[in-house]
Amino acid sequence: MHNHDIIVSPHGAQLTNGVFVRPCTAVLELFARRYYYPKKGPLIMEAGGIAYDGYHFDGSPVSETPAFTKAGGLEGKRAADKRKKLRTVSIRTSPGSILWALPEILHEVISCRKKWMLRESAATGAIE
Repeated sequence: MHNHDIIVSPHGAQLTNGVFVRPCTAVLELFARRYYYPKKGPLIMEAGGIAYDGYHFDGSPVSETPAFTKAGGLEGKRAADKRKKLRTVSIRTSPGSILWALPEILHEVISCRKKWMLRESAATGAIE
């Protein structure tokens, strides 16, 4: 994970390794139909990465996904609303749409890296 600039992966436990991404690495997490459970995005963002959602189907992934609790029952409206606000960057994930979004993702990575390098050089210059 640490050696890549853009990572495209289905939702799963392998994205727990997102804690090892370099700052400004873009991670596109792909979700299955009726299963939108974005838990790895905050982990990626905490490591300094840029989190993207990928949902291939028409309609809203949040409204199509049943809201279940860990106990197996449906969760309340407040928890579902909180889940809706978790991440804002979504991409329709057909192969063509991922290719179409790639230049924008690359631009975001490059501009983030430039800002990061400026911050790092300013911080090291202040220490010396």
